[in-house]
Amino acid sequence: MRTAALVAIFLSVPRLVAAEVDGQWHDVRRSLEATAAAASSEDLNAYIECFDARLRPQIRKTAGLRFAQFEVGVSIEDCHLLSSNESACDVAVRYTTHLSGRSFDFLSVLTLKRAEDGWKIRKETIRAWQESTVAESPFPYGASAGSSATVRSSCSSGSCSLSGR
Repeated sequence: MRTAALVAIFLSVPRLVAAEVDGQWHDVRRSLEATAAAASSEDLNAYIECFDARLRPQIRKTAGLRFAQFEVGVSIEDCHLLSSNESACDVAVRYTTHLSGRSFDFLSVLTLKRAEDGWKIRKETIRAWQESTVAESPFPYGASAGSSATVRSSCSSGSCSLSGR
């Protein structure tokens, strides 16, 4: 039932057709995949580089602790461009985090900002999350991304956000 609610929320989010901003979309998608890969390999330096400079001190502390505490895995299940201009975009992302044998499904809206060295996550607003019913993780050990774990720890009602303001 919760999965149906998560899918219903995801489908109700208005989105742009990726072909409208094809080159930019590929760059944004590569940035999201790099974030998931850095979290999954527990490469703290690469992971914090995926975020806006104002978020990095907070991300370093929380992700460093999470990477030390858990085996980490992140997989992006689906993503869609919601809004875009030359310097910023909003993306709806459905992803799964794996936290030491437990998995969690998230639906987030990420705000990314273009920097000299690529797209950086400036804000994450989690719209919905639930513990996954998937029995096996696609990763050798389960876990979660640093920012996801950071905001999840403050999520009791299913609504939370991380912002660089």
